[in-house]
Amino acid sequence: MSSVEKGSVAEKAGIESGDVILKFNGKDIVHSAELPALVTDVAPGTLAKIEVWHSGKLKIVSLNVGE
Repeated sequence: MSSVEKGSVAEKAGIESGDVILKFNGKDIVHSAELPALVTDVAPGTLAKIEVWHSGKLKIVSLNVGE
């Protein structure tokens, strides 16, 4: 990600600036423009699993999708 908003759901889940989101709920993210559409298809409060490339390692985080 180019930036992570302070206090955001992503920040609380441990996602940091520079992380690359590879999957959202098991769906591959090839282009960053795909992510917003996948997120909007999920109801607020739903637990989502995200696979992230972080500091040269795969990191899996779970977060509750915000409104």
